[in-house]
Amino acid sequence: MTPASHEATFRDNETRHFRHPFRVAVVGCGPKGMYSLERLQHWFSRRSVTRPIEILIFEPADALGAGRVYDPGQPHHLRMNFAARHIDAWMPSPDRPSECLDLMDWLDQHYTHLARPGGYPPRAVVGEYLNDCFRVLLSKLDRIANVRRFTATVDRVRHDSRQWQVTAGQQTFLVDELLLTVGHEGWRSSTNDTSVNPENYIGHVFPVARQLSMNRVPRNSTVRVRGFGLSWIDAALTLTEGRGGQFVQHRDRWRYIPSGNEPRLVLPFSRSGRPMLAKPVEAALSVPSGVDEVWESSAQQIRELHQPEKGIDFLQAIWPIVVRAADDVLELCNPNRSHAPVDEWFRQWRRSTGDATFAIQAMQTSYEVANGWRPPDSPWALGHAWRSLYGAIVDRVSHGGLAGDSWKEFRPISLEMERIAFGPPAENVGRILALVESGIVDFASLGEESSWQPGTDEVTRDAGDSVTPNLSINAVLPSATEFADHGPLLKLLRAGIVRRLPGAEGIEVDQAGRPIDSNGNRVKGLAIIGRPTEGCVLGNDSLSRKLHDHPDRWARCVTEHCAVTEHCAVTENCAVTENCAVAEHCAVNEHHAVTEHYVEQQQIV
Repeated sequence: MTPASHEATFRDNETRHFRHPFRVAVVGCGPKGMYSLERLQHWFSRRSVTRPIEILIFEPADALGAGRVYDPGQPHHLRMNFAARHIDAWMPSPDRPSECLDLMDWLDQHYTHLARPGGYPPRAVVGEYLNDCFRVLLSKLDRIANVRRFTATVDRVRHDSRQWQVTAGQQTFLVDELLLTVGHEGWRSSTNDTSVNPENYIGHVFPVARQLSMNRVPRNSTVRVRGFGLSWIDAALTLTEGRGGQFVQHRDRWRYIPSGNEPRLVLPFSRSGRPMLAKPVEAALSVPSGVDEVWESSAQQIRELHQPEKGIDFLQAIWPIVVRAADDVLELCNPNRSHAPVDEWFRQWRRSTGDATFAIQAMQTSYEVANGWRPPDSPWALGHAWRSLYGAIVDRVSHGGLAGDSWKEFRPISLEMERIAFGPPAENVGRILALVESGIVDFASLGEESSWQPGTDEVTRDAGDSVTPNLSINAVLPSATEFADHGPLLKLLRAGIVRRLPGAEGIEVDQAGRPIDSNGNRVKGLAIIGRPTEGCVLGNDSLSRKLHDHPDRWARCVTEHCAVTEHCAVTENCAVTENCAVAEHCAVNEHHAVTEHYVEQQQIV
């Protein structure tokens, strides 16, 4: 081929190549979707790309960036359990634009009374912030791409030759890159128990304005609530404070003033009876300077652990470092007090089946320690250790870091640490204790082996009388590995296009969110980031941008995919692209420059 004819062929191919834009679809645009799009904008803005780019966003919730969990329309009594100072929708950067605010700076402008670094603002307010951040991001995305938004729910995705088909409602789209950041896959029940009578059963708590309305939960009803975690607290506050009741704080305790619209009785049901403990009030605690050194040293020990071929044994390798760090910090905080080893306290805690007395005492003690009215104790130290070392634990456990048989040890410990380390803010624990004191909330169902369904049995209260619940509420969210029947994840799993990581059970993905199929191969053009990967990737239920770098790695991979299709200058129907060495290079996420392979691709053409 002469140089002239080669140049003509190249121009002709390039013209045909640009007949269609490079299309990226993002299914689900809560925080994880927004973080991924922010990284996509970052990397595309640093490349000279002449091919048109189109971004399709599928999100049924009203507020992009916030999604359902941080819906700005939800009532303000639903509060965060992640302190305001830790929330920043933007990646750290020395040349950060002035319009890219972290939550604290944004609160200074919009909600001055909530601008406390250690405060826990309403989730709705954080949703407003995230939605504002998305508007800023959209103005940047519009400079590099045609952005289209769809409110229809995506119910099916499938691979079609070199592209993905995305079906939402009556429309189907072909895309070059597909990202699933679907989070909880909508509000739904954690159980498919069809034997429950729908007339006196509410399958899930959210959205609370609809699910726990006066029509569905009448005043003076006797309500049993399945669950004793954060969603249970949201339900209890919705049925009281959310109905016009008032909490008044007096010195070291809260008092509840009823409105008259509350249920007569609210009975949380939990077989373990172990409550969530209060998050510390950071400004109220004075800890020695040496504490940070303990965390830094312990985190380094975890990161430097030898990685056996079969994976790390959590109980033998990681857990002792966590417990030892908690013991060291407790000794620093209470040098003149003797205490039992933290691990001994934890073993007793796990063996406990809590009744009302146990739960109230544990909550009250954690509330007082969190506010600095009692000296730090074992649960405080262990919770602090888990939070402080969590980033290192995430690094070592994620992506198959644990031995497969170690998950049976890790999973129950991790569940207990959710109660101890990642509980509600102290003020919410104080509110629940006030509801117990008022008599509206009763812990009589804690630690029982009986059914939690309504009308099945009586509950004997501490006061000696018996009541029969006439309404039941399920306040347990579906687990991260329990996928919705109507969503795309379960269909991909059943088709063998994606697979679960053995032991962990979350969808297995690589460092860029590329899933692994049933044959052990990376899936081209598809990425899954966030909650459905829990286990393969640890700690997805967080707004932190520092804990994971999957959005950044995914975005780099996508920009390289686009650059490859542009620089190869082949037609969309060229068979070469199916087995293109550079495209494969991109698909496995090894981020070398496209130019290294460009001459070879011209020769192929």
